[in-house]
Amino acid sequence: TTTTVYTVTVNDGCNTATATATVNINPNCCMGCSNTIYTTTYTTTTTFSSLPCLAINGNLTVNGPPGTTLTIIDCLNISMSPDVTITVNAGCTLNIIKSRFKACNEMWDGIILNPGSFCFIDRSWIEDATTAVTSEGGAKYTIKNSCFNRNGVGIQVQPFTGVHPGTVIG
Repeated sequence: TTTTVYTVTVNDGCNTATATATVNINPNCCMGCSNTIYTTTYTTTTTFSSLPCLAINGNLTVNGPPGTTLTIIDCLNISMSPDVTITVNAGCTLNIIKSRFKACNEMWDGIILNPGSFCFIDRSWIEDATTAVTSEGGAKYTIKNSCFNRNGVGIQVQPFTGVHPGTVIG
């Protein structure tokens, strides 16, 4: 992180005022895309569709009332900043359809499914994550016809009692 301090002094002939602002710039942020998301919590159903590029420079959380869904469809150039996660909480869903996630610099952390959440991934690429998908407490996922590439771990299922409801097809 680079820190820059800016000082502005204004003199109107009678009075002088000075203000200082400190700006922290993270050089690991994904740049060069007109569609950028910073740390966000989605509490209502949201869809990102057919974006030419999308830079995700902060953690995303799907955490609304039951049925809240974040859908990302037809977005083939999604750049993830280092250590960023997408977390899906109980009663919520993440849909990734015909989209490609990749790191812009260093590996990103991946998708975390908390107990009672659901993730659907279809015809998509999940790349460069420390752990692409983590299922906590039996969180359900369906992954179809998708490619997991250059991840430290593809799918991690945390200890769970019973038959896990996650499926991988194709």
